[in-house]
Amino acid sequence: MDELESKEKPRLLNAKSLVNFIAHAGPGSSLQVRIRFKNRIIALGRTTWSDDRVGGPTVIFSNPKNKKETFIIPLGGQVVYERPPRISSLTNARSIGTPLGEVQAHQRPINPIAQGYSFELVSE
Repeated sequence: MDELESKEKPRLLNAKSLVNFIAHAGPGSSLQVRIRFKNRIIALGRTTWSDDRVGGPTVIFSNPKNKKETFIIPLGGQVVYERPPRISSLTNARSIGTPLGEVQAHQRPINPIAQGYSFELVSE
């Protein structure tokens, strides 16, 4: 069975597909990915996505030539909710009169920087 798996080509993902995998993994989770650049350089990185309000999903990786340098690829593509607004547990909802009705949201586009990369999920 291992021989069949090793002969298969790795499944390359675009940024949108990677964002979907990160979303299915759940909040705060991290996936290990192999990043393929246009100039055929390959680097190993990790995905992060802690809070939509901070900036959405990203891939962090070390420079293949200098391990002390790290880089970030912002992916975008996350869903952002406008209504109902987020309320802190310390906020008194009655005092601000927040309408908790219909949910309104939009999806941010994939970051143009991330569109030039291919990603491959790596099992840990």
